Amino acid sequence: MKALEGHTTAQYDVATIKKPVKSVEDLKGLKLKTAGGMYDKIARRYGITPVSIAATETYEAMQRGVVEGCIFNFPSIRSYRLNEQIKYITNGMRCGGYPGAVIINEKKWEKLPQDIQKQIILASEDAHKRWGVYWNEQHDETVKLFEKQGIAIYLIRPEERAKWDAPLKGVEEEYISEVEKKNLPGRKVFDQFMKIVKEVIK
Repeated sequence: MKALEGHTTAQYDVATIKKPVKSVEDLKGLKLKTAGGMYDKIARRYGITPVSIAATETYEAMQRGVVEGCIFNFPSIRSYRLNEQIKYITNGMRCGGYPGAVIINEKKWEKLPQDIQKQIILASEDAHKRWGVYWNEQHDETVKLFEKQGIAIYLIRPEERAKWDAPLKGVEEEYISEVEKKNLPGRKVFDQFMKIVKEVIK
């Protein structure tokens, strides 16, 4: 397969119905909808009980008390109308985002004329830049909407960052280990990712 474009959603935060979360301790014991996999591992490190259910089932799960909230990004909370039940959101957690990608079969790609390949690559580069802008805009727009609706949004302050990040220490090594057990280059991919991150944020 040949990768053409990759992006991720806005960051995931904790959103709750009855209990505001203003500290790491407030997370312990909460039953929250997660997206499974690595998201469950992150949740457990905070003492959250992860409930892996489909996004489309979250609204009903909240109504029935199956979950006390969710770990989701702001725009998706709005898309699934979860803001009709959510009362509190803790903004600034590092619970990941959901990745998306456009790929093509390598053999099919090689059969395409070079001029078409070039245009597809240019379009793909433009698309991933637009996705980044789109999610940032959607996040900021939705924050304002939720504030107008009366949802209490707690913004993690810079001086609190170390406490919020502490439970996640070592999660990357856990990821690398699991990937490499599948005979995939976990360490190589992670190191390349971190290299790009440092180039972007410097």
